[in-house]
Amino acid sequence: MKDRILALLFSTRTMSILLLVFAISMAVGTFIENSYDTPTSKLWVYNTWWFSLLMLWLMLNFLGNIKRYQLLQWKKWATLTMHLSWILIIIGAGITRYISYEGMMLIREGSTENTFLSDQTYYSALIQGNDPDGNPMQREVEEKVLITQYDYSHVETFEFYDKDISFTIDTLIYDAVEGLKPGTTGDKYLKIVEAGAGNRHDHLLKDGEEASIHGVLFGINKDPEEAKEKGLINIIENWNGYSIQSPYDGEYLRMADQQEGTVVKDSIQPLQLRSLYSMAGMQFVIPEPIQEGEIGIVASPEPTPAKAYGLIATVRSGDQEQKVELRGGKGIAADYTDVEIDGMKFYIKYGSIAHELPFSITLDDFIATKYPGTEKGYSAFESKVKVIQPDSTITDERIYMNNVMDQGGFRFFQAGFDPDELGTHLSVNHDFWGKTVSYAGYILLYIAMMALIFDKNTRFGELRRLINRVEKQKSKYLSVLLFMVGSSFAFAQAVQEDHTGHDHAIQQPVEDHSGHDHETQDNDTSIESRGGVSTNEDAAALNQPNSGEEVKPQMAPEISLRLLDSIIVANLVPQAQADRFGRIVVQDNGRMKPMSTLSSEILRKLSERDYYEAKVGDSIVRLSPEQTIISMMQMGQLWFEVPVIKLNYKNDSLKSILEIDKSRGFASGMDFFRKSNGEIGGYKLSPFLDSANSADVKTNIQNEFIETNYAVGLLDQVITGAIFKIFPKPDAENNKWYSRPELDEAGFDREGDYNFVRDFIPAYTTLLREGNQTGDYLRANTALNSLFEFQKAYGEAVMPSAEKIEAEIIYNNYDIFKNLYKWYVWFGVLMLILLIVEIVRPMREIRWAI
Repeated sequence: MKDRILALLFSTRTMSILLLVFAISMAVGTFIENSYDTPTSKLWVYNTWWFSLLMLWLMLNFLGNIKRYQLLQWKKWATLTMHLSWILIIIGAGITRYISYEGMMLIREGSTENTFLSDQTYYSALIQGNDPDGNPMQREVEEKVLITQYDYSHVETFEFYDKDISFTIDTLIYDAVEGLKPGTTGDKYLKIVEAGAGNRHDHLLKDGEEASIHGVLFGINKDPEEAKEKGLINIIENWNGYSIQSPYDGEYLRMADQQEGTVVKDSIQPLQLRSLYSMAGMQFVIPEPIQEGEIGIVASPEPTPAKAYGLIATVRSGDQEQKVELRGGKGIAADYTDVEIDGMKFYIKYGSIAHELPFSITLDDFIATKYPGTEKGYSAFESKVKVIQPDSTITDERIYMNNVMDQGGFRFFQAGFDPDELGTHLSVNHDFWGKTVSYAGYILLYIAMMALIFDKNTRFGELRRLINRVEKQKSKYLSVLLFMVGSSFAFAQAVQEDHTGHDHAIQQPVEDHSGHDHETQDNDTSIESRGGVSTNEDAAALNQPNSGEEVKPQMAPEISLRLLDSIIVANLVPQAQADRFGRIVVQDNGRMKPMSTLSSEILRKLSERDYYEAKVGDSIVRLSPEQTIISMMQMGQLWFEVPVIKLNYKNDSLKSILEIDKSRGFASGMDFFRKSNGEIGGYKLSPFLDSANSADVKTNIQNEFIETNYAVGLLDQVITGAIFKIFPKPDAENNKWYSRPELDEAGFDREGDYNFVRDFIPAYTTLLREGNQTGDYLRANTALNSLFEFQKAYGEAVMPSAEKIEAEIIYNNYDIFKNLYKWYVWFGVLMLILLIVEIVRPMREIRWAI
C-alpha cells in the first residue's frame, strides 16, 4: 500500500498533472494581476497554501525522478542538471518568499537613517492587562497580513492569557485620509493644507488649540498677546471673516484672480481663504472656513500618493465589542489606535514596520537630471550617500540606475525621489541566499538545455541514433531496389532486341503554346495644380454673426470630405519641399528630434497610421507625414473639419455621444463640438472626463475617453502650432525651446529674435503657397535656411548632429519594424511547418523500419 501511494504521488503522470496545474495557476495569477492588482494576485494565488504545496510537491517529484531513473551517473549528467536546476529555483523562491524581506528607505538631504519601512504590511498590537494572578502584564504582537481593496475579509485573533481578542474589518476605504465625517456634529476644526517635502498634507486644528506643523506653531482663535509670546501663526475668526497674525514676514497668492500680497510680521490683517501663503520656510493654504464635525477616516476628495487604506473594524473579546478606525498601508508608519475592552487596553495599528540596518546612511546630495526644455521630464537621477559603519568607518557611494549599492547583505536601488528633489527613495532588498540559490538554478538550467540537445546520452541523442539507424537501413533497401530495377531494365532491353520485326515509332506530342498579350495601363493619378486656396478666412466667417443682428447660436454646417480633400490636394507641397521641412529640429518632451519623426508620431497618435489619404475624383492621393503637417499649418481650422481621429469600431457609446454614424471609423475635431443640427455647443466629452481621470481602476470606456480627449487636444496643438517647439532662446533654463504661441512667455530680449519667432511660420507657409502657384520655392527655402541658422546659433548645445538627423530620417522612411513584421510572420509559419515535419518524419520512418 505504501509503495502504491508513493508511486501515485511521484509518478510521471502525476508530474504531468502538476506541471499542468502550475501552468494554469500562473495564467490565472497573471490574469488577476492584469485585471486587479499585484497584491490581489498574491492574495488569491501566489501566497496561498495550495500554491506553496504545489511547489513543494513539484520539487519532491524532481527529487524522486533522480532516484527512479538513476540519474546519479555520468552518462546522465545533462538530465540530472536539468532536475537540479528546477530544485534550486524552487528552493530559492521559497527562501525569498518565507525568509527574505524588502522595503523602502526615504532620506532627506543632510539626514541620516538606519531603518527602512517593510514592503509587507502588519497588524501591530499592544495588549495591556492583568495575568490570572492579577499582576499587570503587557504583550506585543506583530502579525503579517495581506489585504486589498478587492478582498479584505480577514479576521485576526490575538491571545492574552485566557482571553481572545478578534479584529474584523467591516469596511475598507481606498485612498483614505483623516477628515471630518460628512453629516456629523461635534467640535470645530480648521483645515490647513501644506506641502512639506513636496507632498500635500492635510492638518485639522481644533478651535482654541495650538499645534506644530513641521516645526512651525499654528493656533486657532488664540489670544493675540498669547500668540505673540509663543510665536504662533494665529488664525482668528471675526464677525466679518478671518484674520491672520504671524510672527514672520510672508506673502500670498490668491488662486482665483492671481492677486499677490504681503504678510507683515507681528500684525493682524485679513486672511485670504483659498490663497497660497509662503512664510517660515513653508507654504500652506486654508481652503475653507472653520467646520464643525467629528474627525474620522474618510475617502480623500483628491487622489493622494500614499493610497492608504482606511479600515473600519470591530474589536471583540468575550461578549464585548467596539468599533475602531485605522489608517495605514504599504510604506506608511501608522500610529496606534487604542480601545478598552474586557478589562484590557488594546492598542493596534496597520501598516509597514521598521527594519533596522546594521549601519547608517547619510544623503549628501540628490541629483535629478531633466531632459532639455522640460520641468518634470527626468532623464536620470542619483543619490550620493555616505555609509557609516558601527566602527565609524565611512565610505562614499553613488546609487543610480543600473548601479546598485551592496552593503552587509542588503541591496539598495534608486527607486524614486521627493517632488521637491531634496529627498531620495531607496528600494532595499535583503535576499542574499534566495537570490544566490535562484541564480545558481538559472545557470544550471541554461547548461542543461544546451546539454540535452548535444549530449549523446540524452533522449535527443537516442533519437538521433535511431534516425541514423533508419537512414542506414533505408540505404540498404535502396541498393537492393536499384539492383532489382537495373536487372529488370536489362531483361526488358534484351526482350526488346529479340522482337526486331516490330517497329514501334514513338512520337513526341507537339506542345501548343497559345497565349494572349495583356497590356496593363496604369491610371494617371496625378493632380494638376489648381492654384492656392486659403480656407482660414472662410472658416472664420462661418463663426462670425452679422453685426447689428441678434446673437444666435453659432452654426457650422458639416463640409463634404470630397471638398476638403480637393482643397488639401490643391495646396499640396511637393515631397522634396516636405523633406526639407522634415529636417527642422524640434524639442518634444525633452527629446531633440527631426520634424520628420514628430510628424509621423503625430499622425500615428491621431489616426494610427503615418499618412493621410485624400480622395479626389476617382484618384487617391497619399500625403506623407511631412506633407500632412505642412497642410495643417497652412490651412489651420480646415483640418478641424477633416476626420483624422481614429475611433474604436466597437465603442458605439462614444459615437452616440458624438452624434455620428456608428459605421464611421474616424471623427473630426468639430464632431466633438457640433450638434446634429449644425449648432456649435460645448465639448461633448467634458461630462465624462472628470470621473474617468479620477478613477483609480479605469474601465475600457474611461480609458478610451482619456485617449480620445488626448487626440483632440493633440490636433488642436498642431493646428495652433503649440506643439512645434522649434525656437531656442539664448541662455534659457535647461535649454528650453519654445513654440510660436509661447512667444510672450519666452521673453526674447532682442527685438529681431522676437520678430523672427513671431513671423516665421506665417511667412514660411505663405511662401510655400506662393511656390505652389509659381513652381519656384527659392524664397521658401531661404526662409527655412534662416530657421536652421537660428537653431544652430542659439540651440547648438542640445541639437543633434547632421549625421544623426539624417540617420533618423532614413530610419523613419524605411520603417524597418513595419516591414519586418510580415517576414517575422512568414518565418514563424515556416519554422512551425519544419517543426511538424521534423516531429512526424522520424515517427513515420521508425514505424516503416519496424
